[in-house]
Amino acid sequence: MRPVQIRKTRKINLLPGPIYIHDRVKGDFGRVPISHRDDAFSGSLKKVKGLLHSLTRCKKVEVCLGTGTLANDIIASQLSYLDKRGLILSNGEFGERLIRHAQGFGLKYQSIKMRWGTAFDYPGIDLIIKRSNIRWIWFVHHETSTGMLNDFDRLLGLSKKNKLLFCVDCISSIGAYPIDLAEIDFASGTSGKAIGAYPGLSFVFYKKEYFSKVRKVPAYLDLQMYRKKSGIPFTSSSNLLSALKNALQLLLRDRKRFHRIKKQNQWIRKQFLETHVRILVKNERESPLLTTVRIPLKIDSYIIGKNLRDRGFLVHYQGEYLHDRNWVQIASFSLYSRKHLKPMFDYLKKRLEI
Repeated sequence: MRPVQIRKTRKINLLPGPIYIHDRVKGDFGRVPISHRDDAFSGSLKKVKGLLHSLTRCKKVEVCLGTGTLANDIIASQLSYLDKRGLILSNGEFGERLIRHAQGFGLKYQSIKMRWGTAFDYPGIDLIIKRSNIRWIWFVHHETSTGMLNDFDRLLGLSKKNKLLFCVDCISSIGAYPIDLAEIDFASGTSGKAIGAYPGLSFVFYKKEYFSKVRKVPAYLDLQMYRKKSGIPFTSSSNLLSALKNALQLLLRDRKRFHRIKKQNQWIRKQFLETHVRILVKNERESPLLTTVRIPLKIDSYIIGKNLRDRGFLVHYQGEYLHDRNWVQIASFSLYSRKHLKPMFDYLKKRLEI
């Protein structure tokens, strides 16, 4: 999609989600819903699955009515069937949430917790895997809470070498960054982030589903039931599905989208690096999608975020984990021309006394 053309009444959306919704995506959302039992619904779902395969190369995916949290609960439910010890990696808020998913299902696991914004110790991970009889690994690809892109390929290599199930949260990287899920065992995604559709649908990508006659999980989390019912075990939303289909079609037609997101984020980071404002992650693992700004402690980050909102710039500042650390985040999932972004930096330079 080309950079957004700004109207006077339209705010500039620099959130990691929900992002700017294209008019073509909005089109079908206001139509009369159709039944999930209708052939048109199953046809639309089949099309969406095909588009997700084109985007990620993963052959099996289920589309669920719920947020990315639901998708991760479904993955946790699958791991509970295995009854094997796993390893969860965390270097931010969303890695911590994976640990809470594991706790909720009583999984056998140990965790490696790094300081937020710090890269994982990959040789150390390899050593722990060998010493602790680990059978699966779970991590967040793009840790949105800090602006760090964890090393997918390196962890996949470790997983293959040690014959582990490879599980990854791709909720904020799918649609903004090139990603190949052909070799994953489980991965999660969502409609309301970089893909540019409405929040409310999530995806579980998988190689095979696991089940047990002894251990049961709630019906809403039963991946086998999704497969048996051709992906439609319960009532779903034709409007959300149609909007998702349109968003995926737009995304896949735009072959330069990933490059433009990266270039916009590089330009945003450059504006900060040329000043005395501190950004959180500045190394080879820095996110190409999002920048976390460390606001000086004498200034409340919430006030900065609110003032930017009043000036027409939607930045991420309201999350509790951000306010606790006095951080503000600027994402590049929605694309804008530099002339539209410049007033934001003029305000920040003046307000932060740069």
